[in-house]
Amino acid sequence: MKEQWGCTKPLERPLVLLDSCTVCGGNSPECSACKGTGRERICSCPVLFLMKLGHEFLGAWSLFRKGFLPSYPPVIDEQNNWFIEAVLLMESEIAQYENEEAKRLQRKAKS
Repeated sequence: MKEQWGCTKPLERPLVLLDSCTVCGGNSPECSACKGTGRERICSCPVLFLMKLGHEFLGAWSLFRKGFLPSYPPVIDEQNNWFIEAVLLMESEIAQYENEEAKRLQRKAKS
């Protein structure tokens, strides 16, 4: 199974073909990730790819919370909507967690 998903070595055919390159946002003819096509081929384990994107988002989100907007090209150009939606989701989840934690502490204080 791992071989079918490219987890042990990259596949010749892509598992996924992204509409926009995560490195250049589809704006660089010299990009090593999309080779100038604007579309990125994912030929290895999707979990590893998603972990990389998640890590990049968490870094950008951390800067965003400190008042700095991310400035690398994919966020500025093609992926503004992706970043905004991800930030809104993250902020919503944190607010829900903080709400639940405050209620838990109130219940604990009453007992």
